[in-house]
Amino acid sequence: MVIRDNGELLVAWSDDRSSDAFEELVRRHVDLVYATAVRSLGGDRQLADDVTQAVFLILSKKARTIRSGAALPAWLHQTTRYAATNARKMQSRRRRHEQIAAAQRTEVAMHASPDLSLLPDLDAAIASLNATDRAAIIARYLKGQDLITVAGELGTTVDAAQKRIERSIQKLRDFFIRKQVKATTGGVAGTLASVKIFVAPPHVTSTTLGVIVHGHQASAAAVAIEKGTSTTMMWIKIKTAGLMTGAAAILVCTGIGLAQLIDTKTAIATEPQTLNAPTTVAADDLQHAIQGQWRIAKAWDNGTEVPADHPAIRTTRFTFDGQQLTMSRDGRGKAGPYSLDTSHTPAWIDLGDQKVPAQLTKGLIKIVDGKLHFITGRTGVDRSTAFESVKGNVSNNNYYVLERDTPTAGDLRLIQGEWEFVRAVSDGREAPADQLGQAKVVITDRGISITNGTRTREEMSFKLNPDNNPKQIDQFDTANPTRLIPGIYVLEGDTLRICFNDKNPIRPTEFVSGRNTGKLWVLRRAAVAVPAAQ
Repeated sequence: MVIRDNGELLVAWSDDRSSDAFEELVRRHVDLVYATAVRSLGGDRQLADDVTQAVFLILSKKARTIRSGAALPAWLHQTTRYAATNARKMQSRRRRHEQIAAAQRTEVAMHASPDLSLLPDLDAAIASLNATDRAAIIARYLKGQDLITVAGELGTTVDAAQKRIERSIQKLRDFFIRKQVKATTGGVAGTLASVKIFVAPPHVTSTTLGVIVHGHQASAAAVAIEKGTSTTMMWIKIKTAGLMTGAAAILVCTGIGLAQLIDTKTAIATEPQTLNAPTTVAADDLQHAIQGQWRIAKAWDNGTEVPADHPAIRTTRFTFDGQQLTMSRDGRGKAGPYSLDTSHTPAWIDLGDQKVPAQLTKGLIKIVDGKLHFITGRTGVDRSTAFESVKGNVSNNNYYVLERDTPTAGDLRLIQGEWEFVRAVSDGREAPADQLGQAKVVITDRGISITNGTRTREEMSFKLNPDNNPKQIDQFDTANPTRLIPGIYVLEGDTLRICFNDKNPIRPTEFVSGRNTGKLWVLRRAAVAVPAAQ
């Protein structure tokens, strides 16, 4: 029997409605979906049955939209979180909040070794990782795959996969620490290792297949969850599409909510707390202190945290200039007037023309420990009375924590000059030292060239995007200008590291070169000096 991959099974179901293909998809992934639902629902296994059924109902309808078989586990994980959120909302209408919390504490089946305090937010932490890290954690722990299989799915070596998993666990630990939850790397690893105890009972698989493949009646709860989750995903798609096409308008100065720019259907978060005594800018100094450009460190919409890796978080800028506030994304935006009233604590900020009170957007503003905390409501909505009042609440407010934007426009000037190779790695293979000594890299504002003596071997134009982390560099082959070679770079004194993928259009996320993952250059500045600042 030929074992088909996820992509082939998705096509077989989408194109031919092959019940065998869908049955295989369910059997492969039902444990992942069920375990995620159990954790997200605080151990409510009965409700997890309905969530699992709802997720596969959604898969049966949206299989054609999933871009690849490799993306399916992450898609199922995220869809399960959406479905669990909708299920909790339905449940909250029938039970008081205190009863739900008590049930969650008593119903969670725990492994002997995990850290109890981490389990409720484990899936939110996993969802905060970038796509590659998330895929590694899901494959290794939520699906229980061995390292060889994980490495194969990631297209890397076993050692590289192990290192990525270790770094991802550290990122998960940092997530919990930011939420003021005491966590250790060992505690996170132990909790991840425990999640495999939630195995889908046989009746979940048979009931789900009966509904989708054999036409049996779905449970009323599953139908309701599926409907609510599909609606959520539709709105997320609409908002993201609007974002990508530039259709979203400037939100601050018009009172439009952050939800019109980004997907915020994620776990409820709380305002970040400082461990030491906070330093707050005095009201009289606030007008002067807020001047300049700021970038988003964290954002909440309607009490819900926006994912840190969302493009709108990375590329949105607030600029206070006199009595004007400009909010821009990717260099495009609009300006509008604002006014402060520092007689209140915290200070009030109004966005819009004071001569038209009905169109004002009312908010709060303060600077604590160098970060600007900024709440703005919808047009016509009453002002929040305190920053704490929007913690985890549906409040019709946007809450931003902003930090000073570090100027990076000088990168293009700083990397220009002649560079010598320290290392050159291609698909995991190191170039011999004698070859490195003969080659030079020359970077100008027009392009990158590699020379060997008097002969130029390679020329490429390039574009920098220093606002991302890691910073991005896109190279374009002069012989084929439509071919984009995505990469990342970091400049540390007289050392320049560039990692780029000339095999496929997937941008690297770290400075390594493995099998079929592209090239890594480590360069040292040569005789040509950095051009002097004008």
